[in-house]
Order: sequence, then C-alpha cells, then structure tokens
Amino acid sequence: TVATQEKQKVCKEWVSLLAVTNIPLSRTDYPKIREFLNQRVRNGGAIPGGHQLQEHYLLLLFDEHVESLKMKIHGKHLAVILDEMSDNSGWYVLNILVSTTEVKDGGCLDAQLLDRRRITQRYRRR
Repeated sequence: TVATQEKQKVCKEWVSLLAVTNIPLSRTDYPKIREFLNQRVRNGGAIPGGHQLQEHYLLLLFDEHVESLKMKIHGKHLAVILDEMSDNSGWYVLNILVSTTEVKDGGCLDAQLLDRRRITQRYRRR
C-alpha cells in the first residue's frame, strides 16, 4: 500500500541520516527525539524504535549500499584496505574497505566500507 511504502521510505531516510552522522540508532528511543519525530516530522510517528531500525532497516540499507558499490567498482582496478580497531565495548573489529585506484580531486581515494567483522578475541586495556 501507499502507507507501507511511505513508512519504508521515511524509515530508510531516518536510518541513513543517523548512519552518515554517526548517531546511534538507539537515540531514536530518547523521549525528546521521539516527541520531535511525532510532532514535527511528517510520518515521524511511523519510525519504529532503535532495535527494529537496526534489525530491519539498517541491514536493508547496507545490502543496497553493497549492491550499488558492486556496480560502481565493476571492471575497475581495486584497492582493498583492512583496518583493525577496537570498538567502545573492547571488541576487535576488522573493517574491510574497497576503493577504485582512481584518484579523486585533492589526491584522495574514495574508500567505501564493504564489510565489518567482529574478531572473537577481546581487547584488554592495560
């Protein structure tokens, strides 16, 4: 239905906004943000809580991102970048990035996140 399509659209746009601004999806559950969404955003009341956003919409957007990335890099020379770091919970995380070898304006590569894997070993702060 039209209502379902509109809900999907607003939820995907909300998750995309939070993702590019590095704001946790759980912030959607904060009372002031929920109040703002309900009162000031058209169809803002249709946006579910952070857990459902993460379980459904984030994965949906990630799949769309990977598909568009595949189309963007098809047939081009690639650089694969592996970046190990620890997250805020102390788990090692391996970020797998990919970039074409074409240099953008300013001499930079346009690296895109392809995958993120949690490594089973935990980081111990000393």
